[in-house]
Amino acid sequence: MKYLFSILTALLFSSCASSYLSSEKLTDPQKMYQKIFVINIFDNVEFRQFNEKNYNSAILNRFNEMNSLSVRRLMKENIQNNFDNNRIQLVFASDEFKINQEVDYQNFIAKVEANSDAILLINQAAFYYEKEIKSDSDGNIKTNTTPAGTFLTYLIDTKTKELIWVGRFDSSGTVWDDKFSLYNNMSRKLHKQLIKEHLIPKPFQIKQ
Repeated sequence: MKYLFSILTALLFSSCASSYLSSEKLTDPQKMYQKIFVINIFDNVEFRQFNEKNYNSAILNRFNEMNSLSVRRLMKENIQNNFDNNRIQLVFASDEFKINQEVDYQNFIAKVEANSDAILLINQAAFYYEKEIKSDSDGNIKTNTTPAGTFLTYLIDTKTKELIWVGRFDSSGTVWDDKFSLYNNMSRKLHKQLIKEHLIPKPFQIKQ
């Protein structure tokens, strides 16, 4: 009975975060991508094409700056956990360059081209907490706080710099959720969607 209670309690307090995905496949590549260079940024910036102009305006000074160090590590952890795919290799921009180091486009793209066949840019365009104030019949006031966020994702061919796929995740959680819950839900759905679109391979099933 105690064991059953523990299970029910864990289910009750487990994450109920959800993400609504709007996406579009812009190009149908001739291959699936297996070496992914991941860039995480945390700002509401416009990104349309991977070139030097857009790199300087949207990525430079954002992918490894001090201000987003903790959330960047949290995002990386969730991407690694949910892209647990033995047929792809992830390389993170934050591991290839020192924190707070200014990296020009030529040096950045040289590192990308040496380590990947696709770039996965994940931008946390918004993150906030919604508050709901409720009162019961006795006049007691209770405030519930729930997380919400918007994540803009881009898959880019390393060789051509062409946008292959774009997706917008509008994520929300319950009072039991936090930033980790939203990152976890978004990255899990992102991995599944890229497989569904035949952009990355399914993992090999290893028999026990």
